[in-house]
Amino acid sequence: MEIIQCPLFSNISQEECQRILLCFGANRRHFLPGELLSFQKYQQGKIGLLLSGRADVVRLDYDGSRTLMEPLEEGCVFGEALAFS
Repeated sequence: MEIIQCPLFSNISQEECQRILLCFGANRRHFLPGELLSFQKYQQGKIGLLLSGRADVVRLDYDGSRTLMEPLEEGCVFGEALAFS
């Protein structure tokens, strides 16, 4: 999935999309199946955009239990609730 195909960037040209991503300091990360991404490791004010594959937003409790908060599909934006809290 190209970024331009994501609903977040609908009606925006590829050139404009690239300028927006550059302006916001966007970077692309690849994750392995089962790999955890913790927002505690990253700066506040960041959000994520799932370009391909699928992921789950999971809350990990101190006792090790996991609660599925939201399944994510291609094109989903995530972390917005935490980024601006």
